[in-house]
Amino acid sequence: MRIACWPDFVTSFADVAAVFDHLRAAGHAPASWLRDGETIPGLSDGGRRTLAGLAAALDGFDQTASPWTVLATLLLDRTRIAARLGTSADLADRTRGIAIWQFLNFVRVQPPGRGLPITRLLDRVRRLVRLGDDRDLRQLPAAAQHLDAVRLMTIHGAKGLEFGGVHIPGLNSDTIPRTPPAPPCPARWHDRSAEGSAIETFRDGQAEEQECLFYVAQSRARDRLILYAPTEKSNGHNRPLSPFLDRLGATLTRHSVVPARPLPVAAEARGVDLVVDGRLSFGARRSLFMNPARVASFTLMSYRLAGGGPRPPSCTCTRRFVRWSRR
Repeated sequence: MRIACWPDFVTSFADVAAVFDHLRAAGHAPASWLRDGETIPGLSDGGRRTLAGLAAALDGFDQTASPWTVLATLLLDRTRIAARLGTSADLADRTRGIAIWQFLNFVRVQPPGRGLPITRLLDRVRRLVRLGDDRDLRQLPAAAQHLDAVRLMTIHGAKGLEFGGVHIPGLNSDTIPRTPPAPPCPARWHDRSAEGSAIETFRDGQAEEQECLFYVAQSRARDRLILYAPTEKSNGHNRPLSPFLDRLGATLTRHSVVPARPLPVAAEARGVDLVVDGRLSFGARRSLFMNPARVASFTLMSYRLAGGGPRPPSCTCTRRFVRWSRR
């Protein structure tokens, strides 16, 4: 599906469905089905040309190929992806180009290990993301350090770095210091030499960690440090500032600013257009609603059909969808 959205390999949804049906019908070796364009039932002429182009772009690569060689060849030699991003004046394309540059530098040097190179790389990326240790994925190449641009990162990701100007948003009492819920079994990690209960020890440790984070955030600035904090919630209620701001004393210059632009609508508040050609109907109602996976899938659909807003409980979503489908 993702490849079908690339400008170089645009494919209609009907052609994607035809390819999926073909792959389900029989077992295929990896990438061998790309050469079956002429024999895939229901595939349009445009879909056959796209598959032929994709097969040509991947020609000569197999599971033992180097990830760096595959990506560099695809982006620079066999497609116009890198050239299109490099010559585009669109900000989103510039951002995509930097992201690809970062990833290519990460891919270029990989630690040795067992297994197929591409599989080993994918496993490493998943592991880094799962552990939250993805700093290597976000490091700018040395040649890009001079770019006049804004780097967006977390406080943890900014450790060890320094910038001429630093902007820190969201300095409110419900953001930093953040109060996490107490662990379900505090006795397991409680230090018997510490004073107070296990919960008190946990909270003291969290408070100290939040203070360290605030220090790390503000100490990244070399020349200018700009702090932001909204004073009003979306419902009009006051939103208190972070108590850490008071510790900065008279050195902090405060200004009240009214945003000149209205904020965009939140993603969860946007409606989703449902376009149906003809009257919407379902067959095999019993199997449709008795299948737990399908019920879970329709939970989100019923939420969207209800017009968005705060997400209701799953049982409410399912009941709404059943009532709606019976109209």
